[in-house]
Amino acid sequence: MTFTLESFDRNKREAIEQFDQLLLTYQDMGMAAEVAAISEIKKQLLEERFLITVVGEFSRGKSMFINALLGKKVLPSNAVPTTTVLNIIEYAKDPYYRLHYLDPARPSEIISEKSFMELVAPMESIKGNTDSELEYERALGKIKSIRHAEIGYPLEFCRHGVQLLDTPGTNELDPVREQITNRIIPQSDAAILILSAVKILSDSEMSFIRDRLLASDIQKVFIVINFKDQLGSKENEEKILAYARTHLESVLGNPRLYMVSAKEALNAKRAAAGETLVIRGRPMATWPMNETGLPELEMELSDFLQYDRGAVKLGKPVRQALRSIAEISDRQLKVEKRALTRNIANLKEKVQAFRPKLSKAVDSGNAALRKFEQEMKKEEESIFRWYEQELQALYAGGMAIFDVNRHRNTDFINRAVESEIAPRERELHLERKQRIADSVKAALERSGGELIQMMQGLQTELEEIVGQEETPSAGKQELALLGNNSPQESSFFEDIFNELETAWESRTSVIAKAIIGTGMVLTAVAGSLAFLFNRLFRQEDPKEKLKKQLAEQFNQSRKAKISGFDMEWNGVHQAVRESIRKNVNHKVRQIEDQLRKLETSAGLEQHEIESKLDLLGRQERKLQQIRTNLEKLVGGLSDSSRVGAKV
Repeated sequence: MTFTLESFDRNKREAIEQFDQLLLTYQDMGMAAEVAAISEIKKQLLEERFLITVVGEFSRGKSMFINALLGKKVLPSNAVPTTTVLNIIEYAKDPYYRLHYLDPARPSEIISEKSFMELVAPMESIKGNTDSELEYERALGKIKSIRHAEIGYPLEFCRHGVQLLDTPGTNELDPVREQITNRIIPQSDAAILILSAVKILSDSEMSFIRDRLLASDIQKVFIVINFKDQLGSKENEEKILAYARTHLESVLGNPRLYMVSAKEALNAKRAAAGETLVIRGRPMATWPMNETGLPELEMELSDFLQYDRGAVKLGKPVRQALRSIAEISDRQLKVEKRALTRNIANLKEKVQAFRPKLSKAVDSGNAALRKFEQEMKKEEESIFRWYEQELQALYAGGMAIFDVNRHRNTDFINRAVESEIAPRERELHLERKQRIADSVKAALERSGGELIQMMQGLQTELEEIVGQEETPSAGKQELALLGNNSPQESSFFEDIFNELETAWESRTSVIAKAIIGTGMVLTAVAGSLAFLFNRLFRQEDPKEKLKKQLAEQFNQSRKAKISGFDMEWNGVHQAVRESIRKNVNHKVRQIEDQLRKLETSAGLEQHEIESKLDLLGRQERKLQQIRTNLEKLVGGLSDSSRVGAKV
């Protein structure tokens, strides 16, 4: 098999092993706060998955291509375009099909393979047959209630944490296009865009690539030209590839471009797995796998995932662990050593006198949360007013384009409106997420000053109990807390700030999970069904009613965007609030751990002190060993990423 994640799996196992060693060391040191923090980092790493999103317009062979990647017919390839639901495919020992519904109160439902196939590929209604039309409407109603389908299958391709996301087919003015480019692809590790060799690069496909894709996502896009088997000769293949490359280079730079026959690749994999393939009662001839074009794609896709994306997935948790080690080694162990090596008078009494200050720290944290709520309310009023005004201007621009081109045919008007709307929606999305991040940061900075001073003051007072020689001035301490990237003086809000910068492109952080939970899939499915209505509406009387149809679609889109923005804002708000609370609790537990150690060291006999210092030395050396191993791993990830980029 040409698709493998062996290198990433090896590095991930090494990181987990080092985290386990770190957890054991922290447990031996009695550092409960750090044990909880590293356990959470390890949990997030174990939850990491590689998400590959497959995108394409109708009739591009998208389902057949996914089946070819999987080596098995998992998806029907004859689904009615406007009834396709969003499918998430992942590894499972035993096959299952689970439906997740839009109604959060409705539990997910396991259905049979037969029921799933009927759901995504219902029988077309027979015009004039009332029973047939009603049955078709019931099928559409069922689809409309579904958030997404989750498909588990014992697939080798997905075994090591790979998920495939099968998106609904798209065409011009389909609202799902915006959801795919602004929501789904940014949170994916790779995106595969399926084109057709027999109808290469339609106007709407070029618009999707040129006007919809975010610049930050271009490097993760793989362009697959399907139906290689219908071209007939190498010369035709080269012509199509040259045409596509010429037209895509201006948008994608050096595009990752592959010519594939999904049908022949699937047949080759099925035959290699021992299936007997027949056509009209006779054995079916299959292509050699290397002629299908799929192995080249699989190899380069696996390199991109395990080296480029793998470096991102492993780099963040490893650096968080390194910051933790630095904090313990460079600050907390030094405090404990000073307590043991200095004859500190009334140490127990000093510790007891210090303890009530922890309650004040918790009170300060609660006060900061209340202040944060007030500041977020102020930010909310401003940002919502701005967003509504921008949406009104966006759709007014779309209707103005219609008026200018109303004498043109329907297809021309659709393309003209899409060309106007698409880049503006993209820019609005980018500005919206930046304004959300900036608003949260502003609210944090205005509400967290006293909390930062309180927490830093506690740490300084604690160190003064054991006689710290030198303490930075209060102003410098606060500055360091607000913006210093060094592990010794990391910002109290630094992790939150960092998460805000990447939350729309991540899936595992607290803030990212809040954003994912605000309806990404819901609007995608709703959009595809809205498109069904629009399509039928145009067929009824395309020219005379197109303006009314556009106005209705824009109105529905505006309402959906405002509702989605409201959920997104509240989701981020609550996630940041929870992160503040977690940070306060972590810092308080850190200080409690230190106080407990100081109490233990008070009154020790000399031989006990020597034994304790010897133990601390061994623990410090163990931490240094783990730090060295993790630093080596991070350095290797960077090197592997550069090597993978050249493949």
